Parts: sequence; structure tokens; C-alpha cells
Amino acid sequence: TVEVFVQHVWPLAACQNYLKARARHILYENSEEDVPAAHRLMADLIADSESALVLFDEESSYRRFLGADEASAYNLAAVCDETVTMGAPVGLEPARLALIDHFAVSFGQREGVPGDINPFEGVEQVSFRFFPQMVDAAAAQVAVWVKEDGIAPNDIAVVVPYLSDALRFALTYRLEELGVPSQSLRPSRPLRLEPVVRALVTFAQMAHPQWGLVPPIEDVALALTTVVGGLDPVRAALLASTARKGLVPFEGLAATLQERVTYRAGERYERLRGWMETYRAGEPIPLDHFFSRLYGEVLSQAGFTLQHDLDAAQSAAALVDSAAMYRQIGGAIPDEMWGASVYLAAVMEGVLGQRSLSQPYIGSGEGVLMSPAYTFLMTNRRVQRQIWLDIGSSGWTERLSQPLAQPYVLSAQWPENQLWTSTDETAVELQSGYRLVAGLLRRCGGDVVMMMSEYSEQGMQQQGNLLYAVGRILRRTQARRG
Repeated sequence: TVEVFVQHVWPLAACQNYLKARARHILYENSEEDVPAAHRLMADLIADSESALVLFDEESSYRRFLGADEASAYNLAAVCDETVTMGAPVGLEPARLALIDHFAVSFGQREGVPGDINPFEGVEQVSFRFFPQMVDAAAAQVAVWVKEDGIAPNDIAVVVPYLSDALRFALTYRLEELGVPSQSLRPSRPLRLEPVVRALVTFAQMAHPQWGLVPPIEDVALALTTVVGGLDPVRAALLASTARKGLVPFEGLAATLQERVTYRAGERYERLRGWMETYRAGEPIPLDHFFSRLYGEVLSQAGFTLQHDLDAAQSAAALVDSAAMYRQIGGAIPDEMWGASVYLAAVMEGVLGQRSLSQPYIGSGEGVLMSPAYTFLMTNRRVQRQIWLDIGSSGWTERLSQPLAQPYVLSAQWPENQLWTSTDETAVELQSGYRLVAGLLRRCGGDVVMMMSEYSEQGMQQQGNLLYAVGRILRRTQARRG
């Protein structure tokens, strides 16, 4: 998109005059995260501005997989009158700076031997044999920080190389048992995989019979299980089996069925059904308004499972925003091509509703944040305590496989006709690993706990670069003490 803009729109005199007349003072942050076309555009704007400040992070560039080019960004120094290099990060303890230096040496990004400061002050390494033991220990450690040390839950982050569905569920469940709220952040995950989104889509189909979309009984059962408190899959399936043309009044069900469902769950089910019937009797509203009202007026209320579910709130908010954006672009498209029913089908097929296309949703409430490490860095959020889960995984330094869009070979800095080799891959992994851990340490104001299990979530032995780097630091510091 930026390339098209630079080649076809920016050369127009009207466009240049408009932007240059208004952009008199420019602040360009995180320039190393941008693409070369954007750098060329910014160079033109800076040349005609009254003042400009360009910020460049030498050890960032986490978004290389999106085409970022730090070498191109550094060329902007040529259009600046003055270049200032800042030293150590503000607010970090000497021990934390020492640990960053040790990681730089262990990952081969710096030569020499770090100073004599103990780099593991405020840092703990814990090992387990099996993955579930590590997950249990992580939840227990979070509970200690919250209940004994008085750390606010939203000041704690649990970062992992990959946040699978199983790991997210296990951590969420254990924290819930310990009375600690949590939230997760996975912006690259399609909305259609979120249970609350599937439930909202199912209820939207049932609330708009004029669309002719009849959700399968299995989807209705899953939706009821997802939102109605106290309703397990078996009882939800019994209720769904009666919903041929919509949800049936609870009082109209057979007495034996009412007893099996229980009257408490039936009362909640009836509140949902009543809201749906009231809506169906009135005029339809835009789909994003429907999602917002259903979630706010019913599904987030007492008695429903989503009342304190921060993850569900994030997913619902993303769906509302997605539907609103889709509606806003529909003015120039025929109704039969862009209607709400078409949108729902596109969401469930994975064509629309990607949260990665919009700003990541981070709850402002009290939840402990569970997130992939790179996603956490993208938020530029600082916390008081961190847990690095599964440091033995190779995922901490592994580059995303992109055979059709290799960001290094396709960079303007890559020598023509030079092949990408395993040596290049290793060098990139080591550089990425160092930048990742340095970024995490700079965003933590207190203790860090590094946890590993001998066997991974899939039952494989762990031999990742981060684990080896930590081992080298331990041996180096122990040799000095000895």
C-alpha cells in the first residue's frame, strides 16, 4: 500500500502541497520498524519541514517479518542536522544492565567479558521435568506475587514463544482457581477461532431469520455452553435440539427436561431468549450495534460466563470493530454483495475478522497478561514482574518460515545473487534472540522468573538457543565466583 502511494499518489503536486503545507514539524518514532518506501516519503517531508526528530532504536526492529528495513531507516540520519546517541536505558538497575550485556555476549552480538556485577540479581531460573508441572508453578508464582507481594495483576506478564490454545486454557484455568484474573493477547489469531465470536455469530443468525441462515444444532449448543453459566455441553445440546426456528421458552419444555437443565440455568437461558425475541420483534439494527448490545446487555451480565472474562471482552470488541469497519465501506457496494449475512460468512471462513489488521486489544482491567514474547514487545508495555515460560523452546529465536517473502533476501541491502545459507539463518536467529530478551528485560521493573521443562508441550526434549544462552551465563558467573 505504501509503495503504491509513493509511486502513484505522492508524485502528484496536489498531494505534496497538501502534506508539506501541514506537516511543518515532524516526530518520527520507531523508524527502524518501517519499510523503505515510508523512509523515502519521510525524507521528502523532513527536507521541507521547519523541524524534525527521528527516533531509531539500534536493538529493536522486531517487525522484520513485515518488511521492516533498519538499514534504510538509519539512512535518514543523512537528512538530519544533528545525530545524538543515547546510552543505557533509563531506570534499569545495574544488575539488569549486566544481564543484558551477558546475553549480548552469549548470543554473539558483542565481544569481551561483562563486568563483575551479579547478572542474576532479581532473576530466578526454575527447571521442571514435565510441561504441566511448569504451568502449575507459573500460576502459583503469579498468585504469590498478587496475594503476598501486593503486585497488581495487570503489572505481571507471562510471556511464551507460542501461546497455544491448550496452554492458554491451562494457565487461565489454574489462575482462575487461584482467584487471579488473566487476559491473553494473540492479535494474529483469527476471530472465528474464539468461542465468544462463534457464539455471537450464531445468535446473530438466529436473531435475523430474514437472512435465511439457520445455524446447525451443534453451533447453537456450543453457543449456549459458551455464554450461559451452569450449562454444560450435554444440557446445552438438549436445549439446542428444541431450537428449530429459534430458542424455545423454558416454560414450554417438558418437565423432565427442565429438571435436567436445572431451573437456575433455565432462568439465565430465558433471559437470553427473551432478549432475542424482543429484538426479533423490532426493526433490525446494524450488525456491529447488535453485537455490542447483545454482549453488553446480556452476555456480560451476572449469571453468564463472560461477566469477568477479559479475553472474551477483547474478542467481542474486535468483532464489533471489524463489523463496523465493514459496514462503513459498504456505501459504494451493492447490498447483495456486502450485506451482514455475507460478512458473517466471510468471518467464519477466515476471510475477514483478522485482529492483526487492527490495533491489538489489551484489557485495561486487572488481568495478568499472557502473550507471545514478540506480541508483548509490540505493545511497548512495561510491567513489574515477568515470567518467561518454556525457555527451552526453539521458538524464542526461530524465524517465521516465509519462502515467498524472505525479508532478508528481498531487502535492498542483500547482495545481488548471494544465496541464503544456514550460516545466515543462524546469525539471524542469534541476533533476534538477543534483541528479544533485551527488549523483555528493558520492559520489566522488577523480578523475572525463567521457567523451563525438560520435555515440551508435545513431549519432545528442549534444546533452544535461549536455554543455551542462559547456561553460558550461569557457567561464566559461576567460574568467576569459583
